[in-house]
Amino acid sequence: KEQLEIKVKEEIIQNELKTNHLIQQSRLAQMGELLSMISHQWRQPLTSISSTANSLLLQMLLGKETSQKELKKEISLIVDYSQHLSATIDDFRNFYKTDKVKETISFEEIINKAIKIIEPSLEKNGINILKSFNCYKKIDTYPSEVTQVILNLLKNAEDALTSNKIEEPEISIHTYYKGNKIYIKIRDNGGGIKKDYFPKLFDPYFSTKSTNEGSGLGLYMSKTIIEEHCNGTLGATSDTPCTTFLITMNTD
Repeated sequence: KEQLEIKVKEEIIQNELKTNHLIQQSRLAQMGELLSMISHQWRQPLTSISSTANSLLLQMLLGKETSQKELKKEISLIVDYSQHLSATIDDFRNFYKTDKVKETISFEEIINKAIKIIEPSLEKNGINILKSFNCYKKIDTYPSEVTQVILNLLKNAEDALTSNKIEEPEISIHTYYKGNKIYIKIRDNGGGIKKDYFPKLFDPYFSTKSTNEGSGLGLYMSKTIIEEHCNGTLGATSDTPCTTFLITMNTD
């Protein structure tokens, strides 16, 4: 009997060790995933900061005078990008928390914030962005997280348009309200997505881009935010040469 009790205790200890090991592995995996997500979100603002700073430096090296108005505008952009980077750290630090505070805001405000961040890059690549806002209904949600989703979808669209060298690149954003739901459509004419990719499109670490260009976490993270944090849905359709991402948010 004593030997049986000793054996049971040993098994319990071994199971506890295995469980703790699995928990630790899970935490390390989450940390790695979190760092990948942050790097994915930082890439665009850092590029914009570098582009803005290099533009000012080039003007100085060429001996061109920069007006106070232009200088103020460029510096303000750098400040905005820097604040976004700082906010991103806070967003991801709170990503797995359940006690986050919602804010009352319209999705049009969130979309405009995301566009402001990526607009210099879109202009540089000659990408036209069309807005058709028909909602303006305020909703209780997490603005920073939804901004990340919009920014990620816009960046993916930009990547498709530039990599496929589309002659008249265009991204359209359409919002509307129907049946107690808010709809956000983001559409690009970047060539579409292969049908074979759709079953895995939102899987973690799956990417249609090369390893150097994408972590495969952007769409996975976006779907997690919208569906698990914001009580909505995120889906995609593709009809060559266009791809459409549809965000649906409940207002009840």
